[in-house]
Amino acid sequence: MSEVPRSKDDLIKAARKEFFKEMHLLSDDIANMRPEYDNYEGNEVARYFQGKTNSDVTLRSLFDNYPCDPSACLAFMKPRAAAYFLGVYLVMVLEQPEEGADIRFYLLNLLSGQNIDSVSRKNWHSEFLSNISREQKLVVLDFVKYIQFQYPEESLVIDFNLAIDNFSDSDK
Repeated sequence: MSEVPRSKDDLIKAARKEFFKEMHLLSDDIANMRPEYDNYEGNEVARYFQGKTNSDVTLRSLFDNYPCDPSACLAFMKPRAAAYFLGVYLVMVLEQPEEGADIRFYLLNLLSGQNIDSVSRKNWHSEFLSNISREQKLVVLDFVKYIQFQYPEESLVIDFNLAIDNFSDSDK
């Protein structure tokens, strides 16, 4: 395996630079809501993330204030919102690797697209990737390589090569 392209600190700095842009999303922009179902997780995602920027979201705030599973938030977001908040998830996993282990696992599944089993999820994943800039894709690519290097045992359940392929071509 090749050397890690960036250190953890360099990756955090790069993720903050490329992803932490000021943009406030309305709840309708964040997740598909189902008002008829009080406990639908998409509703919770929209409520929690409404009006927040990447700088407002931390692992501690998710654990303390988000009523559902923090590792599933990105799955309930619309593709544009998931792409926007991707950076904070990268930073959380890098800054707090033990506390963020579940998030790391889900995030790697999302980045690889390996468990997509429906046309609608394939479309979601394609739109998600199209909302990530070339520079952001390079950060994600280095993140995946860093995690692969730090946690080689996760290759038993995560297809790192799929994630690398998704982010290697900066023209995607």
